[in-house]
Amino acid sequence: MRSVLREPLLHFVVGAVAIALLQHAVGDEEPPPEVIVVDRAVLLRTVQARQGRYREGEAEATLDAMSDDERQALIDSYVREEALYREALRVGLDEEDYVVRRRLGQSMELMTRGLAGADQPLDEDSLRERFEAEGERWRLAPSRTLRLVFFAPEDRSEAGFAAAMEHARQAVEETEPQGDLFEPGSTFEAVTERTLASQLGPELAAAIFELPAQPDWQGPLRSSFGAHLVQVTEEQAGDLPAFEDVRGRIEAEVRSELDEVTGDAAVDALVDRYEVRVELER
Repeated sequence: MRSVLREPLLHFVVGAVAIALLQHAVGDEEPPPEVIVVDRAVLLRTVQARQGRYREGEAEATLDAMSDDERQALIDSYVREEALYREALRVGLDEEDYVVRRRLGQSMELMTRGLAGADQPLDEDSLRERFEAEGERWRLAPSRTLRLVFFAPEDRSEAGFAAAMEHARQAVEETEPQGDLFEPGSTFEAVTERTLASQLGPELAAAIFELPAQPDWQGPLRSSFGAHLVQVTEEQAGDLPAFEDVRGRIEAEVRSELDEVTGDAAVDALVDRYEVRVELER
């Protein structure tokens, strides 16, 4: 709290508010209310700024897809920002406060970068060449379809886990072993190791993907949950996808790289318009 009270910006704003209240107390007439106009162009610019990409088509699609409640929330948010922005200008924060000046500069850089790469055409042949040159990068991850039977420990002690492992070991030869309810599920269809790790944890997922694909029950495997028997019913190799299946991802990556290059050039060109005079007293 003390660190907040020491902020120069807070002191400036509090002072400005105090002056305004004092003027009102001594009888100064309040200025007439200003009008904030909200039209489609304003909302499109707001969407573009929040997306960080100044491409009209994307902003239009986002705006048109909004529900009435989402559009009203966007309007309310814009009106709040605009009112606070005008009041900040009224008390001179754009001229006096370094943080505000820096943020305005950052906003200008973001807009310049977005506009610089917005209309850059992408050659279809170049995208296809990129796909062929980096084919392994786009290879799909191997996946497996499997069933799990879970054996819960009676408690979290080492003896409890050892007993659960023993119960699973005795059931591994059964055709349909019966275990306990397992909240993440008992059947997993065409899951990658990464997806399985998000549900079962990385160690158990890695152990499952090290097992051979076969119809017999295997295990038991121990995890932080308890003991598990695993049946790997199907395995799908990580094949190379067709170009059309990953074209959107390649285009997004290429455009991001292009935006970086063209954005640097655009910002440099903007800075180069200014003559710099360094005047330091010695």
